[in-house]
Amino acid sequence: MKNLPNLITSVRLFAALAIIVLSLTNTLSSPTWFLPLFIAAAVSDMLDGFIARKFDLCTDFGATLDSISDMTLYAAVFVCFANFTPQAMAACSGVFATGLIIQILHWVYSVRKHGCFPAYHSTLSRVVAYAMFFACIYFWTTKSALVLAAMLSFWILCSIEGMLITHVLTGPRSNVSSIPKALRLNS
Repeated sequence: MKNLPNLITSVRLFAALAIIVLSLTNTLSSPTWFLPLFIAAAVSDMLDGFIARKFDLCTDFGATLDSISDMTLYAAVFVCFANFTPQAMAACSGVFATGLIIQILHWVYSVRKHGCFPAYHSTLSRVVAYAMFFACIYFWTTKSALVLAAMLSFWILCSIEGMLITHVLTGPRSNVSSIPKALRLNS
């Protein structure tokens, strides 16, 4: 039972890797495998944290694995979207590039300041994760560049929040719910 949340998180990581491999090797115009893999990964994202918190199984390793799995899933989704909806991705390339730069800067800043990968799981990032779940499904069915731009904008917002949390914290932490919480942790 102790490792159950990490096993569930691993489902997301493997589903994300499968999406990447299938996206890069599949030539179908609209792959039928995307939604089942994406939904399995997203459900694992909802379950792992819930189980970890409910049964007091939260660990720093689990928080980091969860964050890495989340980022891998989002990367996989964007690889799939770039391969199968190139017009929408091209229309949002500036927003995507901005998000990628901010995300990388956040990772570098966290590693330089605290010596570890950031795994904050803030309230904002949880809300955005749920919204992005539905937005990904909606985008997949509509191919709307506006929906994709909104998803990318929320990603940027979460990355900026993460960078601010990193800036406020005086030491490495995981599962920091907000910037005000980070401020309280330092006092």
